Amino acid sequence: MRGFVVRAVLVALLCCCTAVTAVQAQDLTRSIREQQQKAKEREARLKKLSKQEARLSRDMQTTEARIRSLEKSIAESEKKLAKVEASLQETGERLKRLSADTRAVQDDLGRLLATLWPLDIQRRSAGVIPPEGWDAASRRYVWTRSLYEKVDARQKELARRQAEVESVLAERQTLADEARSRLEAVNAVKKDLLQNKLSYRRKLQTVQKSKASAEAELHNVLDVIRSLNFRLEKQRGGRDIALLKGILPWPADGDVAVRYNLKASPPVRGVGLRVHKNAPVKAVAWGKVMHNDVLRGFGRVVILMHGTDYYSLYAYLSDSFAEVGENVKQGAVIGTAGYYPDVNGDGLYFELRFHQKAINPETWLTAVK
Repeated sequence: MRGFVVRAVLVALLCCCTAVTAVQAQDLTRSIREQQQKAKEREARLKKLSKQEARLSRDMQTTEARIRSLEKSIAESEKKLAKVEASLQETGERLKRLSADTRAVQDDLGRLLATLWPLDIQRRSAGVIPPEGWDAASRRYVWTRSLYEKVDARQKELARRQAEVESVLAERQTLADEARSRLEAVNAVKKDLLQNKLSYRRKLQTVQKSKASAEAELHNVLDVIRSLNFRLEKQRGGRDIALLKGILPWPADGDVAVRYNLKASPPVRGVGLRVHKNAPVKAVAWGKVMHNDVLRGFGRVVILMHGTDYYSLYAYLSDSFAEVGENVKQGAVIGTAGYYPDVNGDGLYFELRFHQKAINPETWLTAVK
């Protein structure tokens, strides 16, 4: 009767555990769906931000191309303006010289008239016959008039040339003003484009910051989904390592060269396998990667945590593919075997621990090799 009661209690407990497990599985499934919906929302937002980033990048590249083109145009305009201004200055200097020559000729003409004409006028007014006679006086008059006419012609020629230079100066001044006006207009456009570029850059930085945040959020959501899937698959598939004693797969194909022996000196806390070159090393059970680095005396080591109590260690790897924090499935390749000193060749050292204490792996693996 007591045995029947005990069996009934065990059956009831088993049913309760099964019901709890089913409820937990439903909760996990619901949580996974919620996280998947979040992931879709993050992906949609990320896609939208990526389009904005691409559009802003194109706009900024177009603006930069226009700025480069304008800078080239500005450089050419500045060269032209410099030439026009140099020519303008040269023409101005020519005008100054012509003005000075004109004033000098005018002064000469004035002095000539002031000296010669009053004498002739005085003599003619007096009606006195010049001592040299009227013929000589007439010749002197003709000479004086000819001299005056030459000076006057020179003055008129200078005036004509001065007018031409003034006309050229005015034209070049107009060209210079137009060149400055065009240069100012191009610089104004460049200034606006630089403002646009700055605006695009600020918007792009904002979008990139939002995109990085969205990527981080998506990464976190995907991590949560992977973790939930791992827990769900563990529940559904009975992935509790404590229930797998004696049926765990070997971490690599090979021959046992070193066996577990705590009485040896030094103690051997695991098993050593001799394997072929670059043999794949696989996880013996579902677990989380806690370590992937070099350990003194063990070479490259990967450590997996199975639940909260069990750990497996894989040493002397030539390479490892698992990332710390990653959940791996049973049979997942986590690395390749490397040089193992105890076999003087390619091999793998494997440990299994419970509460940090080494336990004999061979009692947990499928069969003794």
